[in-house]
Amino acid sequence: MKQSIYKLMRAGLLDYDTKERSMWICDHPEHVVATVAQITWARSTEEALNNSNPADEIHTWYKRIIYELNEIIVKIRGDLSSVKCKVIVAIVTTAIPALLRN
Repeated sequence: MKQSIYKLMRAGLLDYDTKERSMWICDHPEHVVATVAQITWARSTEEALNNSNPADEIHTWYKRIIYELNEIIVKIRGDLSSVKCKVIVAIVTTAIPALLRN
């Protein structure tokens, strides 16, 4: 079981960088999406803060996060399963307070 979860998480992480986020959400199991979304959010935040010009990089990061959130909000209006809708709502719900703190 651990190996299966590891493989799914690895696939989700690798796929995250190659697909549009709104499409990526529908291509992976819900728990993988929720977990990888948090991992990648933390990773991109840390990269922005460690940049040689963090103020500009955080601004770029913020605009990208807003764009991605808008894309997945549009996706939720489409034809999705109840579980996928709940995953998207969870991602948006965790992302908004994080954005407001920055």
